[in-house]
Amino acid sequence: MDGIYRTEQSEHVLHDDLLEGERLGPRQLECFSAVAEEGGFTQAAARLNISQTAVTKQVHLLEKSLGTRLVDRSTKPVTLTDAGRYLLPLARKAIDSLDEATREMRSYQQGEAGPLRVGFLRNCDPQLLVETFNPFLRAHPGVLFEPRSASSHELFLMAKKGSTDAFVCMETRENCALEHHRLRSYPLVVLVPRESGFAQQEVVRDGDLTNVLFDARDPLQSSEGFPELEGNLLRIACGMGCAVLHSFTGNNCYGDYVVSRPLEPRVETSIYLFFSDCAKSPVVQALRGSLG
Repeated sequence: MDGIYRTEQSEHVLHDDLLEGERLGPRQLECFSAVAEEGGFTQAAARLNISQTAVTKQVHLLEKSLGTRLVDRSTKPVTLTDAGRYLLPLARKAIDSLDEATREMRSYQQGEAGPLRVGFLRNCDPQLLVETFNPFLRAHPGVLFEPRSASSHELFLMAKKGSTDAFVCMETRENCALEHHRLRSYPLVVLVPRESGFAQQEVVRDGDLTNVLFDARDPLQSSEGFPELEGNLLRIACGMGCAVLHSFTGNNCYGDYVVSRPLEPRVETSIYLFFSDCAKSPVVQALRGSLG
């Protein structure tokens, strides 16, 4: 035993081996804290539901690692040395941190906590977005929700690179092979310049369309060659053509220059929630399960 402990005068000095050897183990700190709080090795063993020999060994290893005596075994109940009293709050803090980490990881593994990176089409229907994600987020308050808006092509690239877990978008040639879930169907409208003849009509017939900049009726068209929605709106506002889009796009920031008219015959297309091939986290699995 003399080779293990230093004298009482040097009990505050940590052994050099602490800097180079093993780190303090959580089991050692747990056993030490139990001994300190219960006043003995037998009581600590009963609390931890392990043998007294195991408790004694763990405290012995802790003292050996630190190179100082922590527990005065000559008293009953046992008492702590100065070094032991100094270590106790640090040990409690370390144990609490480990317990918190364990709880957090359990929540993560159960899909109750962790990041959820979601992209959505610019100018997408806000009601759809709220109704899609709000129930899930309310049921999973530990989830860190990270939304981001982008064009359909940008959303696909984000999913391909693994920088987003899922995204809300129409179907295109790029994203159609990804796993997806239909969220809602919308009637299509024609966005036309306010000064055009189409703006004076109650409906726009399909056969009358000219200079169509974007047509949502073609679900497999590539989005790469088209500007984002705001770009198309500006082109329409400048009288360069029209676009066939979902009805929710009629409410936009170009209201003084662009109007929407129902398309005849009536056509509906859908908006989907797409999942990245890289999205495997428990939170994403929980989101999948919530969609029914």
